[in-house]
Amino acid sequence: VLCDMQNKENAVDLPTNAKNSQLDDMAPVWTSDGRYVCYYDQGTDPKLPKGTRIWDRIGKREMAFVPGTSPMGTGPEPSQIVLVSARTVDNRGILLDVPSGKTWPLGDEKTRLLHAVKGKIAFLRFLAGGKTELRVATIVFRAPPQ
Repeated sequence: VLCDMQNKENAVDLPTNAKNSQLDDMAPVWTSDGRYVCYYDQGTDPKLPKGTRIWDRIGKREMAFVPGTSPMGTGPEPSQIVLVSARTVDNRGILLDVPSGKTWPLGDEKTRLLHAVKGKIAFLRFLAGGKTELRVATIVFRAPPQ
């Protein structure tokens, strides 16, 4: 349930798998503009996909379902979100622009994303010889020329 705290009422029942047990285990992530809430949805039925659902608070509709991911943090632009891939053990990231649905990969097979906030990401970088470094980077988003 998405609550409207200003009016002290339930605003909408968010769509989820019927037996989702993760809503209280994984915190939802809001885009920095406050319009979209991204939450992990998974049920106990192996036939149903697991992934990130994105709800448009203003439009009162589901914007997207991104299978095989969970929300990690906010992107560099107000309506962008960083997701992490649950399909691979290396936790590569995905930058998603919610309104357009465009995605960009973050990291490679030697990268494991740990945290994202306002376009900055903390990640582990796996080096030769079994060494690991903790790094922080800024996502630079450049729109294509028009």
